[in-house]
Amino acid sequence: MITKPDQIPTIQHYAALIFKTSSVYHEGDERSRTCPGHGYPAYTETIHSIDYIPFNNKSEMEAWVVKAETKTQKDPYRIIEAMPLTVQLTASVVTAKVFR
Repeated sequence: MITKPDQIPTIQHYAALIFKTSSVYHEGDERSRTCPGHGYPAYTETIHSIDYIPFNNKSEMEAWVVKAETKTQKDPYRIIEAMPLTVQLTASVVTAKVFR
């Protein structure tokens, strides 16, 4: 699984996008418990994330798909073929003529 941008291959490759949803419960503060309507109440936060798993070749990707499909509890995923782009930044300066 990728944790840093520089771990993504710079050449054309296959990858799995795994879509995950989790939730985190946040307790309210004491004031919201003792005086409802005041303070910060408890709430549950839903977190959506996408894991990116690159593969070195098509057979490695196919083996991963077979393993993913045989799991009883599986997250939804999508297989993509990615071609990273090279970005070139340019800058230009525009000057205005001031007439007096």
